[in-house]
Amino acid sequence: FDPERYFIPGVRDPRSTGAFGFGRRICSGRHMAMNSVFLAIASILQVFEISKERDGSGKEIPVEAKFCSGFVSSATEFKCTIRPRSPAAEELIVRSVL
Repeated sequence: FDPERYFIPGVRDPRSTGAFGFGRRICSGRHMAMNSVFLAIASILQVFEISKERDGSGKEIPVEAKFCSGFVSSATEFKCTIRPRSPAAEELIVRSVL
């Protein structure tokens, strides 16, 4: 038995994320989960402008891509500015929260 015979060198299988399991026990809701996350991120980017934090002189503070290790890896804290893109976007945010 050699499962590697199905691997194509240099081509990554899009289903190969371990977050949803493997084989017959793979999560049946993985497509809905990925689509939900995509829509949530797209909605945030639609109404918010996310930019680097500025120091006292107005220069952008560089952001370093650092991650903490452990059972679940996540990005370390960094400073950023999040504000509505426009008055219309702000109104949309207020209406969706209330």
